[in-house]
Amino acid sequence: SYDEIRGYIDLLTSLRAEYGREREQFDIILQCPEAVAVDDFKRLEDMGVTHCWVVPWHSPAVLGTAGDHGIDITGMFDEHPPIEKKVEAIHRFGDSVIAKL
Repeated sequence: SYDEIRGYIDLLTSLRAEYGREREQFDIILQCPEAVAVDDFKRLEDMGVTHCWVVPWHSPAVLGTAGDHGIDITGMFDEHPPIEKKVEAIHRFGDSVIAKL
């Protein structure tokens, strides 16, 4: 959750200060399944997150109503969806989120 992430970032910030490293470059890289929209990623960035791992083919929110628009999402939530489904989800994530950041 965002509250847990905030807690971890606060802890890291405190530890960096304690060890005199608060002025050094520091990346925070995480996966936040809750982050699926532009505002979610901006919120993480505002918290200090520098990089996010995403798995768009496992995110119902990113897929949205794709099935209602003639996009075949059969098998998308399988443990190992077909590569074609992964590529479609990546393109959709790129259009709906990355392009707007």
